Amino acid sequence: MDIKIFTKLADLSSRPFSEQFTDEEINFILEHSRIKEGLVKYCIWKQHRHNGCYIFFAMDFMPFRVRKSGIDNSLEVVSTRKLTELEKLEQAQNYGTNSRIIEGYNYRDIENLIDEDLKYDVQTPEKFIKHCKRLGYSNPNYKAGSQMKLAI
Repeated sequence: MDIKIFTKLADLSSRPFSEQFTDEEINFILEHSRIKEGLVKYCIWKQHRHNGCYIFFAMDFMPFRVRKSGIDNSLEVVSTRKLTELEKLEQAQNYGTNSRIIEGYNYRDIENLIDEDLKYDVQTPEKFIKHCKRLGYSNPNYKAGSQMKLAI
């Protein structure tokens, strides 16, 4: 990466959270950051979760990177897709507030994730829905707000 591009991205990511980016800055972020490489992963945590949230929705911005943390060993990736344009735009608008390799959300019930996906005009993969229901991570009487965020 060119040092000028790197410096500008560093400057943009260090701005206060209250400051909004211009359209030109958002386009620069989308063009030069790792957001465009993002991949959405629909996963199940393999190990015991004390909070009971075994469904993990991950936005991975370096999907082919080998990780020392071992998080990949803790997850069963059931399905993947590319980030939608709306998700990329949202990530660019929040650039610097969550500059992580993986941004993820934990869910107790598949119905919560389905509702979240619908906000972005995305259909949750049927393969993942069936897998979650087979494992018992479904509650037709769920209550909104059982999502937990994890940023690595």
